[in-house]
Amino acid sequence: MIPVSDADRARPRVAVIGLGYVGLPLAVALAKRFETWGVDIDVKRVDELRAGHDRTGEIAEAPLRSSSLRLTCDPADCPACEVYVVTVPTPVDEQNRPDLRAVEAATRTDPKRPPLEFRRPAAAWQVAMDDGTNFYVDVGSGEIVARRTSWWRFYDWMWGLHIMDLKTREDAHNPLTIGFAIAALAMALLALVLLPMTTRWKRRKVKRPG
Repeated sequence: MIPVSDADRARPRVAVIGLGYVGLPLAVALAKRFETWGVDIDVKRVDELRAGHDRTGEIAEAPLRSSSLRLTCDPADCPACEVYVVTVPTPVDEQNRPDLRAVEAATRTDPKRPPLEFRRPAAAWQVAMDDGTNFYVDVGSGEIVARRTSWWRFYDWMWGLHIMDLKTREDAHNPLTIGFAIAALAMALLALVLLPMTTRWKRRKVKRPG
């Protein structure tokens, strides 16, 4: 891939999501005029394109290798863009009804009722990946503002359990937490008092003649 010129950097940055027989030709064409990023979660597909091979036959090796198109399989590597084009597959069933699950995987959050794992009063696009990872993209700036993996959710659940607030996972001052904290402090102070007493008692028992 050749570098993007200064003139191209002054133009809007574009991201094409999905590099199939529709997305790839579009991305290559846009890369002629704009700084363009091609994003596809298929690692093998991205590796093939980087090697100059398009299995769909839409783009020949020479124009693919000479294109300034940036390729990545990790959305986190893609910088904030002014334009996002989603070209994911929508196959039809026997009744010719399109499968829109890939499109619906990118949903907009409600600032007043954000998802529990996001917990920000801001409008964002939620992009769901096949491995369970969710990316949250700011509607205004286009920046990825949060990345939520399965491990993050497990840690978040453990944190909610720790502060005894599984509903919002933010209230560390609820009565149960305060009560247990006071009890733990009392037990610690009691241990500090009893430890010296126990030590002296053991010493006296050792000195006591048999």
